[in-house]
Amino acid sequence: MLMGLSIAGCEKKIFADDPGPLTFQVDLVAGEIGSVQDPIPFTHESFTLVFNVSAIDDKGEIATWFNDQVHVRVNPRGNLIKGQQLWFQMNNGVVTDVEVALKDVHGTATVWFEHAASDEQNGNYATGLSPVITAVNPTIRNIQEVEPGKHQTSALRLDFVEVDLVGRTGIVTGVTNDGFYMTDLSEVDYEYSSMFVYNHSRPEVEMGDRLVQLNGTVDEFYGFTELGFPSWKLEGTAPMPDPIMLSDDMVDLDDEMEKYESALVEIHDVTVCPMGEGFATYGQWMVSLAPGGSGCASGHGLVNIVSAYTIIDLDPAVIVGEILPRITGNLRYHASATPNWIIYTRGPEDIDF
Repeated sequence: MLMGLSIAGCEKKIFADDPGPLTFQVDLVAGEIGSVQDPIPFTHESFTLVFNVSAIDDKGEIATWFNDQVHVRVNPRGNLIKGQQLWFQMNNGVVTDVEVALKDVHGTATVWFEHAASDEQNGNYATGLSPVITAVNPTIRNIQEVEPGKHQTSALRLDFVEVDLVGRTGIVTGVTNDGFYMTDLSEVDYEYSSMFVYNHSRPEVEMGDRLVQLNGTVDEFYGFTELGFPSWKLEGTAPMPDPIMLSDDMVDLDDEMEKYESALVEIHDVTVCPMGEGFATYGQWMVSLAPGGSGCASGHGLVNIVSAYTIIDLDPAVIVGEILPRITGNLRYHASATPNWIIYTRGPEDIDF
């Protein structure tokens, strides 16, 4: 019997007499899945698990009459590698030695086998889950580090993460009206060690506060990685890190700048360029790191500054052409800005005149 249900112009077909199984039994044949006491490492690299899968009928027995395909996926935290086979043919209710290649698994996850619908089959969406995979939580670096040329996205985008801060030193380096910047000081080179925590309102944190717990959902805002809907726990304080020094050549290289996204950075002896369209609309004003301010005309060594929220009395339009000895602040990226990289000052102490 076939029943049809139309919703908003779309037809959803429900096969009431679909001969699919009740569930699937998923047995691990090979590979490491870890445990609460001994989790597997977090990795962006591929690792493979091998399963035997059996279709189970409503009597709890193998459905030897079942000859259809099952679809594989991983939930809720992890990814199948690119090119992973997604459909496996079951014959006489079984399929053996199914290889599933995963990456980016963190916390707990399971591999799902499902009698899903496709162009070739109806599917009753019976599902079977693998034993639980338990992996180490990701560090800030694991969240931020990307392959060259892919600086506008995180491998863990849309994942809820529990950031690994065990035995590490996470410190608040800047506070805004909608969140705060933090850095994991345990990364000795400070590369990929910082993140903006988007709180929707001003958080009750101060610069120098030490984070011992941080959770949230990874997302991208115009190419800028954020941790949204966060929760955190503070415990004591820690020394503020020295700012990362930026050069005129460096600011033209997105892959190099990405290493310090959200970090505390500093630029020296910069020339204030004429105000552009971004100043009137977004309060962004450009400076040139190139010697003699030549970048204002050539487009080399430019970075945007946003100071309107923290240095209210400063009108950069009246200091065009001047050389500023120092500007410090937190580094952001915005895909629609020109240039894309922006330093947000934290207060009057962040600019020397």
